Amino acid sequence: RLVAIPPNHRPRARPAGMCVRVSASQSEQRMRWRRILPAGVMTLTGYGIFVYGASGFIAPVEEQAPMLSHSIVPYCATLRSLVFAAFNLLFGKAMLRSASPRTLVLIGTGSFGVGIATTAASVAVAPSNALLLLGFGVATGVGSGLVYMSIFTPTLAWFADRKGLVAGLLGAGQGLGATLWNAAASPLSRALPASSMLLL
Repeated sequence: RLVAIPPNHRPRARPAGMCVRVSASQSEQRMRWRRILPAGVMTLTGYGIFVYGASGFIAPVEEQAPMLSHSIVPYCATLRSLVFAAFNLLFGKAMLRSASPRTLVLIGTGSFGVGIATTAASVAVAPSNALLLLGFGVATGVGSGLVYMSIFTPTLAWFADRKGLVAGLLGAGQGLGATLWNAAASPLSRALPASSMLLL
């Protein structure tokens, strides 16, 4: 339908806020590729050093603490993986809703550090199967679960249009960490006891 346009009609000017919104969007686009993604990849690379490179600790721990049950040491990593999966499944979404990713990463890092210190003590100071399971299995499982979900989920949320690519890059960071650690584990095990390797 044709509509007559009054002679004094003027087109409406574009609101100033629209320019600001476009500029902010471009800024966010740059930030997510320059800061958020590299930070996520580097964090998960450090995460992969221990979580996926745990097999490098088994032989040094058995050598330094032969009184520990040899049937328990290899299964501590399995216990950690089970705790990691169960914790994320049961509490992951609730934790992300109740606290910021930064807070969760700090809590997870603290839990992970306590687990490592407990594991080192169970190997060097007071060899104990129970401490080994508690530290290497439970505490590090909770810590790694908190760190993983606090990095992986928010990073993917920034890349709703590139989830496949970003998930692959984050996974590559974990694999890189495991590769680096497994390459360094053998020389370190010859130079340092297992408790020092853990603290390192």
